[in-house]
Amino acid sequence: QAQITRLGKVKTAQQGVIVTLDEQLGFMVGWESGNAAQQAKKAETEAQKVAVTTDIAAIDAEVARLTVIAAG
Repeated sequence: QAQITRLGKVKTAQQGVIVTLDEQLGFMVGWESGNAAQQAKKAETEAQKVAVTTDIAAIDAEVARLTVIAAG
């Protein structure tokens, strides 16, 4: 149960990161057609969002696995 609780806190933090990245991406509309620095920054931010989203999915999978184990 403690591990599930800890993972829940990590997931909440990661969801906050997604909100921040989405806010940043909102300011980057059109940057894919901008200068090289803008294009690189937008691509980097999008890659970060993918990584954090993947992390959240892994957390969900681990919580599900631990829940099954805990249910015995």
